[in-house]
Amino acid sequence: MAGSAAIGVSLASNSIANLVNAHLWSATVDGASGGTTVLATEDATVTSSAQAAAVAAAGGLGVSLSGGGAGTATTITTETRAYVDNSTLTLAGDVSVTSRNDATIDSSVAATSASFGLIAIAVSGSD
Repeated sequence: MAGSAAIGVSLASNSIANLVNAHLWSATVDGASGGTTVLATEDATVTSSAQAAAVAAAGGLGVSLSGGGAGTATTITTETRAYVDNSTLTLAGDVSVTSRNDATIDSSVAATSASFGLIAIAVSGSD
């Protein structure tokens, strides 16, 4: 009589929380020969992966169990703001006020499980 068990678990957690501001506040811009640009850009990137493996083997008659699991939780909660507030602008050109949030997340998860016994073999996986 024999028995075996194996469990494999992997977890990944990543979080980015930024505040990106570009602004003119209580400013006086006078006599500029061209225009002005207020630009706020966020390019946060998170790359995460989680892998888990479990292998169990039983040499006699009995039970062999295995299980594997993996998970990843990734968040980006960024505020990106561009603004002009309580200001006086006297310009010969254009005023451009732009905010961009180009945040990206790339997550991958893989789990593999194998169980071997005297009479049976079982293998599973996910990606």
